[in-house]
Amino acid sequence: MGKKKRHCAWNKGLTGKEYLKHFREGKTWNKDLNGEEYLKHFREGKTWNKGLTKETNKSLMKISRGMQGVPRKEETKRKLRIHFLGKTYEERFGRQKSEEIKGKLSKVHLGEKQDKEWVKKRTTKGGETLRRRWAKGELRHPRLGKSHSIEAREKIKKSRKLRVYKTKNTSIEIKIQEFLKQLGIEFFTHFYIKDIRNKYRCDIFIPVQDGILQRIVIECDGDYWHGNPEIFLDEKLTEKIIKQREIDDTRTKQLIEKGYNVLRIWENEIKRITLNNFEERLKNVF
Repeated sequence: MGKKKRHCAWNKGLTGKEYLKHFREGKTWNKDLNGEEYLKHFREGKTWNKGLTKETNKSLMKISRGMQGVPRKEETKRKLRIHFLGKTYEERFGRQKSEEIKGKLSKVHLGEKQDKEWVKKRTTKGGETLRRRWAKGELRHPRLGKSHSIEAREKIKKSRKLRVYKTKNTSIEIKIQEFLKQLGIEFFTHFYIKDIRNKYRCDIFIPVQDGILQRIVIECDGDYWHGNPEIFLDEKLTEKIIKQREIDDTRTKQLIEKGYNVLRIWENEIKRITLNNFEERLKNVF
């Protein structure tokens, strides 16, 4: 049996303005059809919504009303924000629309001019971008010069503790993780250490288990970003990286005081290290 031919909506892929333009120009498939002609088209499978359930058709009607300029309710906007939170462009807009958005962003980064419509969406009523108005000092933050109440500060602290930050494993972290898997050691990546003063997310955390009687924290330090003294002189490092090195030393001391074993490995060491060498270094920390 041959594949059944699928019928697409006539307005698929159109924006709200394009949809209205087509409608006014009479480009809809069923405009000016009488009842008999409409039924004939429907039986022949020429309607765009044939085979849809009532619920799906109802949802499409809602979308159609939104495209025709009917404003969404605040509750609907809130639900959409929650629904799209943390999702990629593909998940939010679909593949075709996401490629268009990425292409426009890419042009901006390459220094090309944006489309007039795209710029218009990002400008104010006066036709000037918010960034320029901010630079001129015309805009002012509503909380500038004000401080939060003690109650508000506590709420902010609690919300930040519950916040989940998306983290990406670096190539050196992945190599150490693979070694731990081969050795059969249980571990957690980007584990939040909260029982020290300088709370943070460590690269790898190894809990107490068979053969390991004390908690272990493994840090995979990049040579430049953590200021490897064997490679970079202090004169060649920025103030930010020197400060990061001091923070690393402080956290290591605090971890040891709280009963953790700490293993810090530099990037250049990880690139050369073998499984046997890593196992020896790990046993020295036990």
